[in-house]
Amino acid sequence: MESIKKNIRYKYIMANMLKKFIPSFLLFFILAISSFAALDVDSTDFYERVAEGNVEGYSIIHKFGTTLLDTSIHPATASTFYRTPITGVNLEFLSNDADDTALGNGAREITIECLNSTFQKEIQVINTAGTTPVPLTKQCTRLYRWYVSNSGTYATQTTGSHEGDLTIREVATGDVWSTISSSPFPSGQSQIGVYSCEKGKTAYLLSKIIFIDSSKTADVYFFRRTEINKTTAPYSTMRLIQREVGVSGGFTFMSKVPKKICECPCDMGFMGDISVGTSEASFEFEILLVDNNLTTTSEGEEMSLESSFGAIAIVLVCALIIASLLWIVNSMDDDHGIYKALVYLIIFVIFIIAGATVTATATGLVLYKLSLWLIPITFIYILIYLFYKYYAKKY
Repeated sequence: MESIKKNIRYKYIMANMLKKFIPSFLLFFILAISSFAALDVDSTDFYERVAEGNVEGYSIIHKFGTTLLDTSIHPATASTFYRTPITGVNLEFLSNDADDTALGNGAREITIECLNSTFQKEIQVINTAGTTPVPLTKQCTRLYRWYVSNSGTYATQTTGSHEGDLTIREVATGDVWSTISSSPFPSGQSQIGVYSCEKGKTAYLLSKIIFIDSSKTADVYFFRRTEINKTTAPYSTMRLIQREVGVSGGFTFMSKVPKKICECPCDMGFMGDISVGTSEASFEFEILLVDNNLTTTSEGEEMSLESSFGAIAIVLVCALIIASLLWIVNSMDDDHGIYKALVYLIIFVIFIIAGATVTATATGLVLYKLSLWLIPITFIYILIYLFYKYYAKKY
């Protein structure tokens, strides 16, 4: 009889200890999990949020280009070259068709993305004037993307958005910087497989894709050149980052860990050649750009101070709500207390999931991840509570 009493007493003591210990343990455990969720950047959903513009200080650049490869190595651009002056250059736009004008049936407006004379990103929008050259509003040191942004024609599968071949060239010399062809179909978009990042950022390579005629064999080079704004010797070098030899058909590179390319301003992109004859080839790559004014956490993840403080605030608020919920569960001694606690839990979980679904922001993602951990942990606690209330305490 005495051994039975001791056994029951031990069970009662253990249940009582668990009752007092579990809330505190759960609180700190959930704090740790939610902190990890708030600072998690090694995931697909992180890159999705970056692409949507919901992560401050981060952006993703997708570049693609095409070229006609031959036995001489050249950049992967439709024009087969990529201009890289040290100082700003005056550029102009024109078409070889008079209908690419502000009131015509072809291209009425073009948008230009370039680096200006101080190697900062510049977006210029100009109205077209047919075969009459139209000067760009500001000087450029790099031209990495431009496209038709307004047209006089409702484009279809048989009719494009511009009538002629479009060209951007230097004002003084007439040297061509880039072209958009109207053949075999007006593409309305430059095809430049090279990118130049603006000053104040760091570039990381995420992926690249190469397509070559399967009957041909090509050598493909991925180069980078740093400190492109340095105007006096010694200059930074143009350096090979990756090389694929004997590419035929398709090739894909996907990096699990982003590969650091350079601190900007910097040029990066494809060059290539082919063993015999010529071959059409297309190239794509994705770059993660990170602002240089971000701080680094102990895990090596880069977060802005504002984002870090925001994550801490989210965690503290969630911890307060969780502590309140656990206090409610812990204080219910009447017969219906456990059901009231379940109602509070369901309302809380619905609130978290709804908030994460509606906002689709970094804050919502943290709350969603927190809810995934909260549900099983709280149910475990409720089971322990039931054990204490209906088993141990009656002895």
